[in-house]
Amino acid sequence: MKKLLLTTALAAVALSGTSFAEIKITGNLEESITSHSYDKAADQHKGTSAIGSEANVAFSGSKTLTNGLVVSGAIRLENKGATTGVDQKSFKITSGNFSTELGIDTGSNIDGNMVATVGQQAEDVMGGFHTTTGYATNQSNLKASINTMAHDREHIGFEYNAGIAKISLNYAPDLTATNGANAVTDAGGSALEYLVAGSFGVPGLNAKIGRQVTTADDTSKAGTAGGDKKETLIGATYTMGKFTVGYSTRDNDDETSTTEVDTVKNISVGFNVSDNVSVAVERMTASKIGQAVDEELTLLGVSYNMGGLGVEAYYGTASDLGGVSGADGKSYQLRTIFAY
Repeated sequence: MKKLLLTTALAAVALSGTSFAEIKITGNLEESITSHSYDKAADQHKGTSAIGSEANVAFSGSKTLTNGLVVSGAIRLENKGATTGVDQKSFKITSGNFSTELGIDTGSNIDGNMVATVGQQAEDVMGGFHTTTGYATNQSNLKASINTMAHDREHIGFEYNAGIAKISLNYAPDLTATNGANAVTDAGGSALEYLVAGSFGVPGLNAKIGRQVTTADDTSKAGTAGGDKKETLIGATYTMGKFTVGYSTRDNDDETSTTEVDTVKNISVGFNVSDNVSVAVERMTASKIGQAVDEELTLLGVSYNMGGLGVEAYYGTASDLGGVSGADGKSYQLRTIFAY
């Protein structure tokens, strides 16, 4: 009888979700037209262009429990190309300044560089140079880190808000894929991601320093010879009136490889022309072990915000792609974001 009553009570909670917490629905539609061209006469025919789209719908809710704890949850559905699925999910318990979270693609992390931008970073707009048939041989990959990030897999995260900064830690015991309930898979190595981010008491400052350590297991080698991978991010943006400047450096090390991207550096400046118009320029440099020259990307972006609809235009140049001298190219992109 007690078991039956307990089961009935749990079913009642599950079926009365709308009374448990207010559900919020948000989303956005992204459309883009992107074109890459190559400067070498022998490779000009390899230029590419495409229309792309992405749609996101997110459901979120929160509730203060009888003991004062705040429970919140969220899922985000993403459609990209012909694939639709749960791209992000979060289950979070907060008590004062401390929180514990389980989920995928959620929580504070070291992903993304500290950049003054109008929307897209150089690695987003120009990352296609590393997936097209242009200079595909021996290219570094500016868009992806050498690690599968802990926060992108099923992980548990802890965060303490100290006011001037947040101290965060994410741990993923399995990096192979996302798991269903009652999963026991543990075959892809593990990752520990930790960082400190905040203003540190300086108005206008947004700084971040963090590292991820990826450890191999018996069936998946984290480094070339099974050693640990380490990825470190140090960066900051600083806003002064209408100007924002940014700088970050990302260092990768898998202990033994002689081919990975060693260091990526970004420097950027943004300016708010008005409440609706912004411009930004970013310079990105990738150094790779064994390369004679560095790969460099420069991106100029302009955005116009019409309140719910954003329009962005980008022009970028690439020099010495993949560390190959003279392997240059250009990028153009027009992008719209409709948020609701």
